[in-house]
Amino acid sequence: MKAKHIIGGLVIVVCAVAAVYSLRSALTPYVSFDEAKVSGRTVQVAGALVAGSLIFDKQKGMYTFTLHDPDGATINVSTKVTLPSNFQQSTTIVAIGAYRDNFFRANRILVKCPSKYERDSKGDAHPGDNPK
Repeated sequence: MKAKHIIGGLVIVVCAVAAVYSLRSALTPYVSFDEAKVSGRTVQVAGALVAGSLIFDKQKGMYTFTLHDPDGATINVSTKVTLPSNFQQSTTIVAIGAYRDNFFRANRILVKCPSKYERDSKGDAHPGDNPK
């Protein structure tokens, strides 16, 4: 009977460690561009695409582009992942990865696009309204 308790305890510990590890990777913090450059760990940065900065290197299979934040800071991003289809129309791009060799090396790219809801002069939202 004691062996069953020990095995059961080990199973619980292994499951707890696996849960903590899974949650840790899911809780990647948002940081500023400057913080990303010095952190050395996986983080999230968000910004707007600098117009004309998107380049695809066919030989390397890599996209590079520059993001800027509301304060005017910029960061160069590189990734080998396929970009979302609405990448260039997005209002905010979220890159998840780590900074090294003068680039933020993204292993995941998310986009936030303009809302389909527009506010009228009274502040009421109407679905399907076209952006101005």
